[in-house]
Amino acid sequence: MALTSGLMLLVLHGNRLSSLFMTRGHGRSDQPESEEAYISARHAEDFHTVCTAFNVTAPIALSWSFGGLIVPDVLSRFGTSPLPLTGHVILNAVP
Repeated sequence: MALTSGLMLLVLHGNRLSSLFMTRGHGRSDQPESEEAYISARHAEDFHTVCTAFNVTAPIALSWSFGGLIVPDVLSRFGTSPLPLTGHVILNAVP
């Protein structure tokens, strides 16, 4: 499945509430037992994997709650040239 027309909005949720992309340990996603599986760098890798799998380049990220912690790791891990995001909207992210 390729999602390639227009700007893409990728929602990085807090506690569930997504159907195409659920972060580790939420909803129908895998439930790894290792604490290492839940570090934020792994969530950044998952973000990159989902974008690659669906052929999405530079989406707008809408992050809510815990999802707000993922985008800084995406930028740190995958760089800013070219910028992996078109924009980022943060809603009530955890500190």
